Amino acid sequence: MAKLFDKNMFIMMISIMIGVVIITFFIADINARTQEEEKYQTQIENIEKQNVNFTTRLLSSLGYLEKARDSRATGEYHFDLSYLWYTTALVETDNDTFHKYKNSSLDNCTYSIYYYDISYDNFGVAQKMFLNTLNYTYGFKDLVNLYVNLTRSGENLCKLRINTTIYIQSIVENMTFKDGGVNFSTNISNLTALLNESLSAFNNELEIYQGIESDIEKEYNIVGFSEIREQM
Repeated sequence: MAKLFDKNMFIMMISIMIGVVIITFFIADINARTQEEEKYQTQIENIEKQNVNFTTRLLSSLGYLEKARDSRATGEYHFDLSYLWYTTALVETDNDTFHKYKNSSLDNCTYSIYYYDISYDNFGVAQKMFLNTLNYTYGFKDLVNLYVNLTRSGENLCKLRINTTIYIQSIVENMTFKDGGVNFSTNISNLTALLNESLSAFNNELEIYQGIESDIEKEYNIVGFSEIREQM
């Protein structure tokens, strides 16, 4: 009888031990799964946070880029007018009309420089923001770098246009009307040479700028990025 009791007690103890082991295993498994889920959740939250940071910074950068492009387009509009009135005044044979064209050219020079200054500043801000955006992305680094290069080229365009406008302004200020034709109060040969060099340099830089725009459109299917208003 005692042996039977001991045998039953032994079997019961073994069963309890097995039960404890099984329960311990399940608890350990649950804890491991919980820790793994928490780990994945943390990773997901970090990814989501990084995506939000990237999206926010990219959109802000694009906003300043758009401001720069708008101001550049307006500056280019006034530059074209300043150059048009300058070349028209050169061949004018009427004194009153000559001074009208001269003044119109000078006025548009002032506006062109004003808007190109704004554009230059906004290209600079956009560039800094795009560079900061690179810290929050891995998959879009090439795209963001294209935008960085675009803002640098945009800055160069602005500087070249401002210089070109200053040359036109200086030439026009030296224009006088005498004996039925246009004369100059000083020798403008150096200014004319600088003007032509600046116009050529701008056209070369514009090809670079438009090439980057084209890369952004073609490689990333961003349709309509090069808007008509910038094709000047």
